[in-house]
Amino acid sequence: MELLFDKYVEDWGDCKGRAWCGTCHIEILEGNIDLQMDDDERHTLSKIHGRTSKSRLACQIPINEELNNIVFKMKPSS
Repeated sequence: MELLFDKYVEDWGDCKGRAWCGTCHIEILEGNIDLQMDDDERHTLSKIHGRTSKSRLACQIPINEELNNIVFKMKPSS
């Protein structure tokens, strides 16, 4: 999430990476992230218009080798 906000997004979400606001909503286009969603992420995504089965919150995804070749797009805030 920090990489996205440093490079592409001007404002941080109100929750500062706690999975409460949905500002960092992304959609995975290619590849998979095996890390399971926790209840906070699932709850926040349930309130976001335009979510898909491939939606995630970037703040809940650690940067590691598992992200190699993952393609995603940032979803607009609604």
